[in-house]
Amino acid sequence: MLTGEVEVDETYIGGRVRGKGHGHIENKTIMVGAKQCGGATRMKVVVVNDRETLHGFIHETVSGEAEAIYTDEWRAYRGIGDANTRHETVNHKAEEWVRGPVHTNGIEGTWSLFNARRSTPTIRFNASTSASTSRDGMATEQPREPVPVP
Repeated sequence: MLTGEVEVDETYIGGRVRGKGHGHIENKTIMVGAKQCGGATRMKVVVVNDRETLHGFIHETVSGEAEAIYTDEWRAYRGIGDANTRHETVNHKAEEWVRGPVHTNGIEGTWSLFNARRSTPTIRFNASTSASTSRDGMATEQPREPVPVP
């Protein structure tokens, strides 16, 4: 389970379709992800990005004792905070990307690992990352210990 400060975001993965507008999503896969600040990342493919799905993912991956959950203002995230965990948002529509410690830049950077030019998403990992998929279909990313350079 992720603890501390956790960023949560969702994205559509997939290429463009000729003749279709910017909002065309029929050929897209929806992924939701959570990234512990300075720690692990959990990702999952979902069918819809509604409140029930996103709250379920957060309850599966984030400890009830987490300090904070940071998201954008997508309405499906409303109500995710509780007595133990505060929920704070950034307003991308108002071009707000960071407000003090509140941001989703870490998990959004994870989405850049996916190659959108392919019909099947591909993850590229650098030497400081390891990844695995658990039985529940969640992809996990764990930081590795730095390797000393001789």
